[in-house]
Amino acid sequence: MKKLLLLEAGFVGFLLLFIITVVQMSSCGRKAQLSGVDAEKNRMQPFGDLWIYAGKISLDASPLKKGTEAEENIWGLCFSNIFLDAEEETGQKSGKNAAFFYDIEKKEKKTCLTIRVSSSLKTAEGQEVTAEDLLFNYYIRCDPAGEEGHSFAAGIEGGEEYYYGTNYIKERKKKLGELLKKPGKELEKMIVSNLVLPELTLEYEWVENMFSKEKYKEFRKGYQSAAEFFSHFYAYRTSYQPGKKTKEEIISEIAGQYGTNYHALEKVTGKSYQEKAEKYALSLLLKQKKTDMVKSIRGLRKMDAHTIRLILSDTEPDLQKYLDFWLLPLKNYGVLGWEKETSVWKKGNAVHVLEQTKKSMIGSNSYFCRSMGEETLTFCKNEYALNFRKEAGKIYIRRNHAYSVREIVEKMLDEKIDIAVFPYSRESESLIKERKTGAIEKLALFFTEEETDTGILYRTDYVNATTLPQGCKSIRRFFCEAGRIKVNE
Repeated sequence: MKKLLLLEAGFVGFLLLFIITVVQMSSCGRKAQLSGVDAEKNRMQPFGDLWIYAGKISLDASPLKKGTEAEENIWGLCFSNIFLDAEEETGQKSGKNAAFFYDIEKKEKKTCLTIRVSSSLKTAEGQEVTAEDLLFNYYIRCDPAGEEGHSFAAGIEGGEEYYYGTNYIKERKKKLGELLKKPGKELEKMIVSNLVLPELTLEYEWVENMFSKEKYKEFRKGYQSAAEFFSHFYAYRTSYQPGKKTKEEIISEIAGQYGTNYHALEKVTGKSYQEKAEKYALSLLLKQKKTDMVKSIRGLRKMDAHTIRLILSDTEPDLQKYLDFWLLPLKNYGVLGWEKETSVWKKGNAVHVLEQTKKSMIGSNSYFCRSMGEETLTFCKNEYALNFRKEAGKIYIRRNHAYSVREIVEKMLDEKIDIAVFPYSRESESLIKERKTGAIEKLALFFTEEETDTGILYRTDYVNATTLPQGCKSIRRFFCEAGRIKVNE
C-alpha cells in the first residue's frame, strides 16, 4: 500500500520540483565511442549499455568486507550467493534453474547442512564451480587473517579449534592476552596500521562530512577547520596542533601517539577493538613453529565433486549467516593458499584474497569486472552464466561519489545515468505534499518488496520497464538480475 501511495501521491511532482530548479540543462544525447573521455562529462559506451549509480563505493571495497549498501548491491552483478540463488530465485530448495540446492537435517544438538552446487554453474572464464569452491569460501571466512574469522568459525563444529590452531582454546587465549600486554615491534606495527589508522581515517571522514553541512554549524562552533576539530577531540595528547599538515600526516601522527593503546581509542570512538587486536596477535603466534596444531575444520567436509556438508553446533542456527555471502572462485582468488591434496586452506592467506578482490571481480553471475577504475567500474557480460541473457551489454557503475537527490535527478535528465538507487526521505515526502501532481514521463520509480524508503529510479526513454526484474524482494536481488534489463530501441 505504501508503495502505491508513493507512486500515486505525486512522486512525479517531486521530480517536477527538481526539474524546475535545474538551470538550463542541455541534453547531450547519445553518442557512440566518445574518446578523450572524462567519466563525469561523457558517456563512453555505444547504445545498449547502462550507466548505473548505486551509491558511494570506496576504493577499498571488497565482497569479503562488510561495506556500504551500495557495495553490497554491486557484488551481485558478478558473484553468486547460495542464500539468494537457492532460496529467492526458486522459492524452494530445488528447481531446474537454481544454482544451489541445500538440505537441513537436525541431529541431537547439531544441525547438518548439505549444500550442492549445480554442475551447470560456471565462472566468467568458463570454469565449472565445484565443491572445492564451496570449501574455499567457508575456509577463508574462518581464517584468523580474514575479515570475519572467529565470528564465522564459532558456530561450525571444530571451527574455533581451527581458528585458534589448537584444541586447548582457553590456554591459547591466555597466551594471546600476554602477547597483547607486551607486544613486540611487529605486533605493534600490525595494530597501528590495520586497526588504529583505519579507524582514525573513518573518524576523520565523519568530521569532514560534518564540516560540510550547515546543520552542524553550531556543533563545530569555535573550530576553523575539520583538521583543528579532529585534532582536539581525537589526538591522544591534547596539546597536538595540526598546523598546516595534510590530512594523511595528521592521522598518521595521531595514530603513532596511540600505538597499541587501542583501549584509549575505544573511549573516543565508543567501539571495541579487543577481538581485532587478538586476531593480529593470533596471526603472529600461528606463524611460529609447531603452534598451529589444527589444520582443518572438523565439521566441514567434501562429499562429492559438487557437494559439501557443514555441521553446525546449534539446533536453531542462523542459516542465513552461513549461506548469505558472495562466492569467490577458487582458481581466481585462492590458489596461493589452497592445499589441493587435502582440500583445506592454509591459514594466513585471507589477506592476499582480500587484496585480489579489490583488483578484479570474476565470479559466476551475469557480469565480470577486470578493470576497476577510481571513477568507474566497468562490467562485461559473462557468457557462461547459468541463465545467460543477451540483454544489457556493458554496465558502468559510478564510483566514489555520494550524490544528493537533486544531483541524481540532474544527471539522469542529462542522460549521464540511466538507473539509480534512489533514497526516498522525509524531506522529499514533504516536498511532494507541497507540489501538485505533474505529468513527467522522463523518469519513473521501481520498488522492490522489502525496501519502501529506497527505490530504483530509471529513465523511461531508455530503460525498457518490462524487463526490470519484477517481484524482486530486495535491491540486492535486483542487481543480481540486472543482466535481463533491455534498452529501448
